[in-house]
Amino acid sequence: AKATQAVEVSHALTVRRDPREAAAAEFATSCAHLAAGLSHPGGFGRLLASRDVPSLSSWELAFSCASHPRRSVAVHALDCWLDLQDVPATLRHPQLARPTYRSVLDCLVSQCNRRDRGFDEDDHEATRVFRESATDVFDATYVALRSEFPARLAERLRAALEPRRRRGDPSSSSSSSSSRDLLDAEAALFALTAASKPLCADDDDDGSAAASREAVLSALATTVDFFLSANAAAAAAESSEFLTTAA
Repeated sequence: AKATQAVEVSHALTVRRDPREAAAAEFATSCAHLAAGLSHPGGFGRLLASRDVPSLSSWELAFSCASHPRRSVAVHALDCWLDLQDVPATLRHPQLARPTYRSVLDCLVSQCNRRDRGFDEDDHEATRVFRESATDVFDATYVALRSEFPARLAERLRAALEPRRRRGDPSSSSSSSSSRDLLDAEAALFALTAASKPLCADDDDDGSAAASREAVLSALATTVDFFLSANAAAAAAESSEFLTTAA
């Protein structure tokens, strides 16, 4: 718990042009390495994830690091969620199953958003590296959530694109708001495509695979409908990345 509080303090210290920023980021990176080391199933990871573990503080630390404003820090905590999946679900604390991976998915999509934050020296490069490193974690998150994974992403896409599509006139909203919507949609679409392999390969006859396919089709329909709307040209002008990801 103290370690988690320390990371939260580092969040407060990590502000633009703050002279303490470099030290805070270095400290948070050390915490991320600690969390990754603790989560390894070949070490303490299996014990710390067990059903009768008295505290989930090591996983709270991992999540705090994965949520860090600097993506160059957060990327070092990604392996924690791959390691957690190596612990059989039957042996894992119940909170370290769907509840945790719902939060992990939301965290990953937020971190994959291309919106500049001003914390990393090169936001574009930090986002690129984070996305590349997060691909396997998206796969693991799909395995944990199954149909809930594409359903949550489809809802994110609808929330970002539907209001804008219904407005019809791109000038009816501020350019900053419109660009933010497109960046939110692009991040959700990236997450969906990142996990496309396990999504498409899932053929378990338990109802979940069918629900996953239905959610994916819903997400894709939302995206296609948006591009068929009057806003497609404006989208191309505002966010070429969204078009690239959709393609």
